[in-house]
Amino acid sequence: MPKRCLSLLPLLSLFVLLPLLGVEEEGKFPFTDHDSFEARIETPSEFLGFPLGSRFTPHRDVARYLRHVASNSPRAHLQVQGDSGEGRELLLLAVSSEENIARLDDIQRLQSLLADPRRLGSDVDRILDDLPAVVWLSYNVHGNEASGTEAALRTIYHLVDGSDDGIATIRANAVVLIDPLLNPDGRERYLNWYQQVRTRDGNPDPASREHDEPWPGGRGNHYYFDLNRDWAWASQPETKARLPHYLKWQPLVHVDFHEMSAESTYFFFPPADPIHPVVPESSIRWSETIGKANASAFDRFGWLYYTAEGFDLFYPSYGDSWPMLHGSIGMTYEQAGGGGGGIVYDRSDGRQLTLVDRLHHHTVSGLATVECAVENKEEIQRAFHHFRRGAMVEGESLHYFFPPGQGELLDRLAQMLLDQGIEIGRTVDELTVAGLRDYSGEEREEEPLPSGTLVVSVGQPAGHLVRALLEPGEEATEANFYDVSAWSLPLAMGVEGFTTVAPIEAEVIPFTEVVKAQGVVEGVGEYGYLLPWAGSAAVRALDALGRREMEVRLVPEEIVIEGHQFPTGTLFIPTESDEVHQAVAAIASEFGVHFTGVSSGWTDEGIDLGSEKVSLLNRPRIAVATGEGVSSLSFGAIWSLFENDLGIEFSAVDLSRILRDLSTFDVLVLPSGRGYRRSIGEEGVESLKEWVSDGGVVVAIGSAAFSLAKEGLALVSISSAVEEDEEDEEEKEEKVRMKIEDLRTQRQDRQVPGNIFRVDLDTDHPLAFGMPQVIHVFHEGTRSFALSGEGGDVGAFTDDPAASGFISEENIEKLVGRVYLAEERIGSGRVVLFAGDPNFRLFWHGLTGLFTNAVFLLGG
Repeated sequence: MPKRCLSLLPLLSLFVLLPLLGVEEEGKFPFTDHDSFEARIETPSEFLGFPLGSRFTPHRDVARYLRHVASNSPRAHLQVQGDSGEGRELLLLAVSSEENIARLDDIQRLQSLLADPRRLGSDVDRILDDLPAVVWLSYNVHGNEASGTEAALRTIYHLVDGSDDGIATIRANAVVLIDPLLNPDGRERYLNWYQQVRTRDGNPDPASREHDEPWPGGRGNHYYFDLNRDWAWASQPETKARLPHYLKWQPLVHVDFHEMSAESTYFFFPPADPIHPVVPESSIRWSETIGKANASAFDRFGWLYYTAEGFDLFYPSYGDSWPMLHGSIGMTYEQAGGGGGGIVYDRSDGRQLTLVDRLHHHTVSGLATVECAVENKEEIQRAFHHFRRGAMVEGESLHYFFPPGQGELLDRLAQMLLDQGIEIGRTVDELTVAGLRDYSGEEREEEPLPSGTLVVSVGQPAGHLVRALLEPGEEATEANFYDVSAWSLPLAMGVEGFTTVAPIEAEVIPFTEVVKAQGVVEGVGEYGYLLPWAGSAAVRALDALGRREMEVRLVPEEIVIEGHQFPTGTLFIPTESDEVHQAVAAIASEFGVHFTGVSSGWTDEGIDLGSEKVSLLNRPRIAVATGEGVSSLSFGAIWSLFENDLGIEFSAVDLSRILRDLSTFDVLVLPSGRGYRRSIGEEGVESLKEWVSDGGVVVAIGSAAFSLAKEGLALVSISSAVEEDEEDEEEKEEKVRMKIEDLRTQRQDRQVPGNIFRVDLDTDHPLAFGMPQVIHVFHEGTRSFALSGEGGDVGAFTDDPAASGFISEENIEKLVGRVYLAEERIGSGRVVLFAGDPNFRLFWHGLTGLFTNAVFLLGG
């Protein structure tokens, strides 16, 4: 049975001790009443030259202190995980006894055995005596939740230099991995602003500007991404750098230290509902055991805290849920403070919250967690091993299949799974599987799967994570969602997949690496070259052709030419000079695309290549609105997509001056945001309409799109209004008493926290070129556009739109017959409206084509 993890400090002795320690004056942060230190290394305060907690510590000084510790103590080992988007080092410090640090590689090897029951077998006992508890503490994934890094520095000092028996026991029986700063770029953004506006000693008045962080805030990374939602998608450089180290260590416990409103208290696990159904109850019980250890530590100080409220464990890409799905006891701890906390803050309850308080709380919870993990070391190790073994046993007959020939979207899916330590196989021969179903639930038993089909079995150590990511959707009822309720990767990627709950008898070889597609130039294009419009590689190729000033034309219909069939939206590059041959060869090699040379413009079927319908595509000059009033998350996704995924040049233009600069652009992208009506106004919308009439293209996303609709600025006639049925007058007047519990249930039923819906596309429209007829979109809420009855209704919700997530029948009905993607012509230009964000968290790659079509096929 797990121990209660009670500490030895009596409450009264601590209250007597605190004034003597002079916590705020001297920057000391007691954990027990018998803290003692060897003074082999400098305290953070001594090293930095100021009391810890009197100001925020910049990244360069954090890095210097970690190097000081690692250089001066045999109890610490420093690793560099990689670099942030702005080139700052991402550091990881291992702390343990001198003997354990000397054999870190061996400990890592033993922990990897514990994580893989196939290699260890059933004899767990033979390694436990030699295996310390591996605990990982992560701080400051949100840059403006800045007390975390300060707490990390103090926690390091406690663990490395502490000389009391409790700390010595931790060092002997644990390897504590401390990542003091997951998001250095966001934190530096916050620190730089705060340093510029703060008063000398900090103004505690919440109305002071040092508690009112400006756009975009320090929460996100360089690309304004929320890194706490990126663990499973690894779209950002910080996540890409961290995951290999995490998977190499496979910790038993992972704590993600956060901050919340300065008016709150402190949260630690157990979590609130909903909890993802593949998370076993035993993992939640262990989080409760550790939570009670934290409670005991906080009770000794008289600190306020709460558990099991607000922060759920359903979405799989948090810093608590993703480790939990790997078998770790993954937990979030939330301290009052955040971007509005500053270094001192007057709370509405009359208490004053200081940075010293905040880092002390995080220090104590971190040390209490490690102490509890050590006291329950063997039981937690066995539970971790059992979790991983259980995934293999429970999932031995459950498989996911993804046929080959799906291009870069399947490559992206495979790479995403490999990056998370998920094993993939590939079939050698054609395979017929019993009980085969597609992702709509339809039986496909008679359909053989071709050779080269990717197979992902749930019967592997990471099987619980496999299920969480690849299932069409998990149901959760009667719960308040902290985040979205649907994310199924095959649907998000637009990849065809199948499942079965049956053994397979086939030769399956390991698939361990995604090989870059090889570019091909088939034939000599005496007349020109054709390139099918499919995927991001085609977008990159189009941009590269534009940079080389090659003529590119768009074929708007299916054609057959010289025995080859080409889909709607194929690109045609006329051979005007020998430079075209060289450019096509270079671009094919660089981006892995397939050009086909043709010797004539005469087609066997469809319009000829010289038809007036085959329109010229120019390389668009792109502006993206940014700044106050624009969602930093929506803008950041576009920024990262253009810069990292596509290599596309664009200009980020502040919303306040967007209309003054439009003459030099062809396309204006408006990320989601609620500031457009105020910033553009009635006069501005007339200028915008004039620019569109002259040939400009506006691509508006989410709330920006609704701002331009008929009910908003009325740039377009497209409406977002909903026709309400006339109710019976008696029904309108009828009132029913509702108790608090009734109201709570009603609020839950009305939730639409982010779901996957089916949308039917008009594939003859340029916005849908290269896309399947039915796609799966991510959409929050039920807000959408009304049918216009025109060809601008490009993507409409199907009659049965709900594919995955949490939504009531009443809310589903609100989407039937409504429009997700609309387009309206104004003069020579166009306005494109997305009801949702196709770039959501930059893993919804199945929708990227819709967005790039709007920018490059309409704007070119």
